[in-house]
Amino acid sequence: MQSHFSKDNVLRNEYVLTHRLYNEGIPCPDVISYDETSKTLVLTKINGMSIADFYGDSDEATPTIIFDQIRDIIKELFIKHICYPDITGYNFMIDENEKVWIIDFGHAYVVSPTKPMDEFVIKFMNGHNAWNPEFR
Repeated sequence: MQSHFSKDNVLRNEYVLTHRLYNEGIPCPDVISYDETSKTLVLTKINGMSIADFYGDSDEATPTIIFDQIRDIIKELFIKHICYPDITGYNFMIDENEKVWIIDFGHAYVVSPTKPMDEFVIKFMNGHNAWNPEFR
């Protein structure tokens, strides 16, 4: 079994964010390597499956305890001034210990006066249990 996976067409921003957030304790894969020429990111493999694959595409089928774990991750990112609007069942994984991991930082960004926090993310952090309809 492979201990890593590759992701193509990755911009440098996603590589930098993933590497930084892993080192800051966010439950995301560790970066093994990044090739700027081919835009390929190699990450440690999480032994698990996406929330959508585990519970189905519907947010109604996802247990509240899972949304609570996702919300905790999103709030940790918020504290670090990172907005992660791509809140879908395909961007969070659950491992064999039922720990939730965040993956795919392609749409994440640093919050600034010119790029404020996404409205859906604010709603989600305040307890709304749903996947972001803009990313379905």
